[in-house]
Amino acid sequence: MRSWRYYRNSLIYYFVIAAMIAAAIYTIRHLAFWLVTVFLWFISLPMRHALAFAHPPHSWSRVTEEELKGFEQVHFKSHDGLALSGWFWPGTNHAALILVHGLGSSGAEMIVHGKLLAEKGFGVLLLDLRAHGYSNGDTSTFGLREADDIAGALDFLLECEEIDSDKISALGISLGAQAVLRGALKENRVRALVLEGLGPSVLEDHGGRPNSLVRWINYPFNWLYYYFYYFMIGSKDKGVL
Repeated sequence: MRSWRYYRNSLIYYFVIAAMIAAAIYTIRHLAFWLVTVFLWFISLPMRHALAFAHPPHSWSRVTEEELKGFEQVHFKSHDGLALSGWFWPGTNHAALILVHGLGSSGAEMIVHGKLLAEKGFGVLLLDLRAHGYSNGDTSTFGLREADDIAGALDFLLECEEIDSDKISALGISLGAQAVLRGALKENRVRALVLEGLGPSVLEDHGGRPNSLVRWINYPFNWLYYYFYYFMIGSKDKGVL
């Protein structure tokens, strides 16, 4: 079930689109309205990107049951109480890794990495982050709240008799890398990290004050994007580690 925040954010975005179309139509009679049209078009671009990142399509995995053979679907809670899902392989060497996907993907999509590790005897947890796969939620937060998902996954692994608490690591891709990094900093129970494609999450990640024409052109777009994004996810924490 979608949250009120999703409907509010979508309504604001489509209102801007409708206003832009209306301004474009009005331009036929009053040419001065082309300025309003261009302004609303400029606003709508970062807003659309922010909406797509804050509320990714909640699609389920295209991985087949045969590919997941040997993995058991498991359910547990994030530290903030959200119901999460994942696929678990207990392993034989008492060590385990949490594998975390990117935006718009799911834990099952990490099966290629998971199989290689499982064949070497490692325990593997393919985690569905909030708003992804079979986990609850509809808001993605650049790893801010996903840190609680990682903490919940750690709790799950620590309850497994097959897993040594001193041998838990994590691998994250893109959004998963943000989640894993923030989760490890928050919990201090992850012994090793692999971060792939750790992208920007705040305006400062783009190099600070622009020093070229291209960056000056992009700066207003980036500023608006992050402003809209953090408004949409309802967070005053701008994601600085």
